[in-house]
Parts: sequence; structure tokens; C-alpha cells
Amino acid sequence: MLFRSFLPVSIRSAAVLGACLASSPSPGVPMKPLPTDAELQCQIRAENTGSALRLQAVARSQSPASGQYRLSILKQNASGTSQNMQSGSFSIGPGQERVLTTVLLEQAAIGHYEASLSLESDHGSISCTSP
Repeated sequence: MLFRSFLPVSIRSAAVLGACLASSPSPGVPMKPLPTDAELQCQIRAENTGSALRLQAVARSQSPASGQYRLSILKQNASGTSQNMQSGSFSIGPGQERVLTTVLLEQAAIGHYEASLSLESDHGSISCTSP
């Protein structure tokens, strides 16, 4: 089961961008409640599937938005080190949520990875991290 909490950042203000944490009921994957009132939001969802760790890069917007995303993942544990970077374009309608990309890591990666998602849009920039 995935929780849908998002970190809002007012793109139109000069406020400092915050970080969001992935939310999951899975052991070893942190959960933190986040407010949800921004125009453009990002999240990295983490889900322990029982055989793997699924990371989903998610964007949500209160109004139409388009731009570029970049997801970076670094995993370091006893089985080795891996680095994954994915990027692309996105377009999202008002009130919509879009999974931009999905990455599967070995289950042993829980607690041993760092992920960062950056969105650059016609509304500004936002970033979030997991865990």
C-alpha cells in the first residue's frame, strides 16, 4: 500500500525549497507526514514489494505544468554500489498526479540508498529526497 503525501513548496514565492520523504508502511522505509497545499509537488514513493524496493518519482500539480525531471539514486550495501540517473520531460494537467519513472532495487537496499528528484517546470523548481 502506498501513501500519497506530498511536500508543497510555493513556486511563486522566494521560500527555500524543502525536502520530502518517501512514505511507506514497509519496515525500514521512513514515513513522515507532509503538508499538501503547493501548486507543484514532488515525491519519491518507496514500497517494499517483498522481493524488491520500488521507488517511484511522482509529480502533482494544482494547475497545468510542464518541464523536466531528474531522478538520481545511489545505493551502497554489502552487495555493492550502484548509481542510477534518469531524466525526461513531463506534462501534467490541473489536479493531476503523474508517476514520472519507476526504479526497482534489491530488497537489501532498504536503508542503504539515497534518492533525489528534481523538477524544473514553467512554475519554477522543486526537489525532494528519500529516505
